[in-house]
Amino acid sequence: MLKFNIKRVFQARGIERPHSFLVRAGFSPNHATRVVNGHAKQLNLDDIERLCVLLKCVPNDLLEWTPGKNFSPGQEHPLS
Repeated sequence: MLKFNIKRVFQARGIERPHSFLVRAGFSPNHATRVVNGHAKQLNLDDIERLCVLLKCVPNDLLEWTPGKNFSPGQEHPLS
């Protein structure tokens, strides 16, 4: 399962108050809370691009994959 894990990017960048950082960057407080807490189920491409520009990262840095209950890609799959 893919999910957004942006906390690790904030930590790597030394951003101690990610919610405030995102609100100052123009995200709504509600949306910033969902993004920071990993509760955002989807982000549009504009938001992903804006996060990448702000955090000086690539989209892969914002995502984390964990195997689902019924999916095992095998050792040769890039997700492994």
